[in-house]
This record gives sequence, C-alpha cells and structure tokens, in this order.
Amino acid sequence: MMLVGTDHTDYLVSAAVQAGLVSAEQASALGAALVRENVEAYLWTYFDGPDALDGWDELEDDEKDDELAVLVAWRDGYVYTSVPSDLLSPAQTAQAIDAWRYQVTDAPAHQDRPGWHTLHQLAAAIGPHPDRTGTAWIWTRPADGA
Repeated sequence: MMLVGTDHTDYLVSAAVQAGLVSAEQASALGAALVRENVEAYLWTYFDGPDALDGWDELEDDEKDDELAVLVAWRDGYVYTSVPSDLLSPAQTAQAIDAWRYQVTDAPAHQDRPGWHTLHQLAAAIGPHPDRTGTAWIWTRPADGA
C-alpha cells in the first residue's frame, strides 16, 4: 500500500476528461477525490482508519505525527495539472487505473466511492488491454512539464 503521486493522479484525471466522463471544470474535484480516497485507504492500512486525524486541526504543530502531517498535506494540497491528450494511451490508462485501484482496496466500501466509480467507468470506456498484463504503470511527466 502506498500513495499514488501527482503524475499518476493527473494522468487518470486527464484520461477521464478526454473520455468525456468529467468536464475540465470538474477535473480538480475528481483529482481531489482520488487523492482523498487513496489517503483514506492508507490510513486504514497503517492507522486504523481516518479517525487517526480526529482533532488534527486543534493540535499544536509539535504534537502532530510527521507521517500524518505528510498525508494531510498531500490530501489537502493536491493541484490538478492536465496531461496533454497526445501523451495518454489506453494501455497506460488501464495500467494506471489498476495501480490506483490496488492502492485503495484496504478502505471499507472503496467500491462505493466517487473516484472508484469514475475510474470504473473509464476502464469500461477504454476496454480491455491485454498487453498491460504483468507490467507496472511507469509513466512520468516529461521534463518540459507537459
């Protein structure tokens, strides 16, 4: 279990926009949902759930667990940056969906969450891609920031 990165999240959101599942105006909200669902699954795996953050805002900085501070910063600080459509491929999108799904399955009712639902629709839209079997999702944003 790990947190997916910004490139991964941006890629999934951009693929959902390209597929017409969300509008460009809804992209940031979808990205935030994907990050939130991933962080909550991480909390279920390592901290017995989101309750680990109860009272977080009332704690003094020196009272906050460093690992939880990173999770809160990632959850609350995600900013969507679109990935150009010429950098998106169905096979990489399918692989990115599988990788994200794997990271959130520890959370109860993960299949009922908005991000999971949207990515399920995206997987259906792109169809099966057997060439991805046994390979990891490896895409990274080009150095020129595209």
